[in-house]
Amino acid sequence: MGEILKRYDIILYAAFFLLVLYLAYEILTLRTQVYDANIALSQRRHTTVYDNNSIHSLTGSYFPGFTFPFVDSIDTLTFPEANGKSFYIFVLFTPFDCPVCFKEIPLWNYLGNHLEFPVEVIGIIASETKEMASHFVTNNEILIPVLFDEKGELLDNLNILYSGLTPLKILTTSNGYILNISTTTYDDALEQTRYKDLLSQIALYDILNE
Repeated sequence: MGEILKRYDIILYAAFFLLVLYLAYEILTLRTQVYDANIALSQRRHTTVYDNNSIHSLTGSYFPGFTFPFVDSIDTLTFPEANGKSFYIFVLFTPFDCPVCFKEIPLWNYLGNHLEFPVEVIGIIASETKEMASHFVTNNEILIPVLFDEKGELLDNLNILYSGLTPLKILTTSNGYILNISTTTYDDALEQTRYKDLLSQIALYDILNE
């Protein structure tokens, strides 16, 4: 009788172990499917930006003036500046944008370090607290100067806060005239080359019209 109970216990343990493995597999599969679905949704959502009239209608208008602090200091920046650069690229984003969108961060850093014409690349992060903004910038190795837009004041003014359209790159003149609005390129090398070519063409136009 004791031998039979031992075998019964072994069978129960084996069945329990197999059940745990099965449940773990199902949970992992479900999480993978949800993650893939979120990425696909984010990519589709950001792709539709190119057909979004509210975004395109901003081109040719003026970027709102602001005074914001930097996330890593008590210094502030006021825009437009009296003696501003020829161009500004404002990178607008929040900590809650789709993760794959931030694969473009190396491009932001590249633009901040390598542009060969008068331009300043500045990030603007909309966040609830400065601590959250600073933590996000540091963890994601964003090397361009980043301003803190408390609770998304500027993004809300542009009607893009919680719209699913950020991050956006907005190219303006020194007085705020918007020349171009571009969505994330993810880590697409071809799209990033096209964006750099666009900047080169605008720089050439500026030089020819000085």
